Amino acid sequence: MKRLDVSFACRLDAFADRQPNADPKLHAAQFLLFLYVQNLTQGDDGFGDMMWFGIPIFDNRYPERGERYHRDGGKPGASGKFIYSMPTRACLPEGEGFARGERLLAGRDARWVEFRVDVAPWIVYAYQLAQKNGFLKTSQLSDLYVSGMNFGWEMPGAYDASMRLRGLSIRMTPHPEP
Repeated sequence: MKRLDVSFACRLDAFADRQPNADPKLHAAQFLLFLYVQNLTQGDDGFGDMMWFGIPIFDNRYPERGERYHRDGGKPGASGKFIYSMPTRACLPEGEGFARGERLLAGRDARWVEFRVDVAPWIVYAYQLAQKNGFLKTSQLSDLYVSGMNFGWEMPGAYDASMRLRGLSIRMTPHPEP
């Protein structure tokens, strides 16, 4: 693909931390979008192999995050696959987000936060990182497709939260035929 444009807007309608002694290494309220980037080339040795590609939206511990990548593990049922999450600044204009200074904007103070990003070059980059780290070894970039997604809350901890979403669009622009 030439481009994969992802756009949407979110508003944090409610947020309450019900765990005053939370350990940020264990507890978080995260609203995430993950695309499944999977080898769908029938007959290929890597058929079915995949990586998780993340677009960071909200994490109560940090107003913004740098890129992150690691092996999916640490709990029963984990996939063991490569996880890549792009940096927040690649998705949001400077000064946008769910906080103003140290204050979280939720409920009546909430504003719509617009996310717009062409993830195609980021997927190429994540694939290269995956290969450098021993993942997707028998898959070529041309074997990979976006085959699904997870979108929503991940909350290891005690939180009450509500996020509103509008205008979700994922549009692929193919390379022109030769």
